Amino acid sequence: MMLLFLKIITHNIQYMLDIPEEITQYVILPLMAAQLFLVVSLYFTFVGRHVLNQVGFFNCFVATYVLYMVGQAAQMYSDTALSYSILFFRVTLFLTICLPSLCMFLFSQCGVKLSRAWLVFPYVFGFLLSLVYVICADARHEQLMFDASYVQLLPFTMIRANHIDAEMTGLVVLSLLPTSFLLYRELTGERRSICLAFLIGAVMITSLYITGLYHQVYWLYYFGAIFTALYWSRAVYRDVKSTKSQAQYLKEQLQLSLKRDETTSNITLNNLLQQIERDSSVDLKRYKLKVREILDVLTDTTIEAGGDADALIDRNLNKVKSIIDSDDVNAIRDIAKKETIELTNMISDLPAKRSERIIFQTKLFIENNYHEDIEVASLAEAAGVSQSYLMRCFKEYTGQTIKQYLNQYRIEKAKERLADLTVSDTAFSVGFNDSNYFGAVFKKLTGIGPQQYKKETYG
Repeated sequence: MMLLFLKIITHNIQYMLDIPEEITQYVILPLMAAQLFLVVSLYFTFVGRHVLNQVGFFNCFVATYVLYMVGQAAQMYSDTALSYSILFFRVTLFLTICLPSLCMFLFSQCGVKLSRAWLVFPYVFGFLLSLVYVICADARHEQLMFDASYVQLLPFTMIRANHIDAEMTGLVVLSLLPTSFLLYRELTGERRSICLAFLIGAVMITSLYITGLYHQVYWLYYFGAIFTALYWSRAVYRDVKSTKSQAQYLKEQLQLSLKRDETTSNITLNNLLQQIERDSSVDLKRYKLKVREILDVLTDTTIEAGGDADALIDRNLNKVKSIIDSDDVNAIRDIAKKETIELTNMISDLPAKRSERIIFQTKLFIENNYHEDIEVASLAEAAGVSQSYLMRCFKEYTGQTIKQYLNQYRIEKAKERLADLTVSDTAFSVGFNDSNYFGAVFKKLTGIGPQQYKKETYG
């Protein structure tokens, strides 16, 4: 049924584009698949890199698989001898590097650590299978490198297409069996979505390849590649999107809790760390990256609360270095917890210190400019805050409005100047534009008018 469905698709493509069926199946499809895998590799490397536990194995698989598919198109436009040479190169690459790299990537992605021997085995086994394939295929067909006598060296009799058997064995041993094992392990274990996506994609690509090889419908390989590339891209895109949304939500909750109290922030941080440990259980590098993001949020929140930016950035860099140098999850977790407690305490102390700084700057500005026309906007600009925040902060800290403090300061200065100046000149010298208003303010604050104060104090 699947073969029929895919056959209909290829016929429709052929009909719409008016392209020969052979070109559609063995040139267009492999080139489309190759381009998709290149896009997937670039996307994973630059956008979804945190999703992959072993970028090296994955990119090695993609690079060799792309060469394998592009080689199919090259075969179509080569003479017989060159076409077989390209075929042998493609299959050797596929069995020796491509399938083993996919296998190693999947084991790493699922958190299964292999010994050095098991890391080497797939490549050696794949290489031996590729030798069997080339010897059997060449001896059976063109005899470019091996004539029929070489077949006698093999420990089996060539009664059928043994080169197909070699390729089929590679697919089963190097891909289908290990992928099925990992898939079963994941389904009965943690059921991590991104691991399941990679495993299902690998099963899909291998199954369609085996089906195509068995039925000699070779273009089926490339449909499997296209479906797998699209499926993997969708899975990683959703994971990246989900991770960003979740991380943003958790960061917002952390920022809110930091501004509330230490207990709430510690609970939020513990929940965040536990979730990160679950998601990164097999990858210490990924865990470190996530903890560093938490420290960045803590630092940003403290700076926004009024902390010293330069000192906090230096502090953050030192903590990050400690995390990078450590391979102990418990030690990394302790760094994050300790930093949360210290920065939470710092944030709780910052409002008072910030208010002190703002009030000091405001009073200093008044002392230096009381004789001029002073607006709240000028004071707010000097303190680096909004007008509303300055008025509220000043009232809470001093018990006076800015206008009340300014008038009081001016009247105190006026008392000194009345010794040598007239009432009118004194009023203008301390910032009042109206001597009558000056007199009203003076009497309100001292109980007597400026003229009477001058007479009683200075005679």
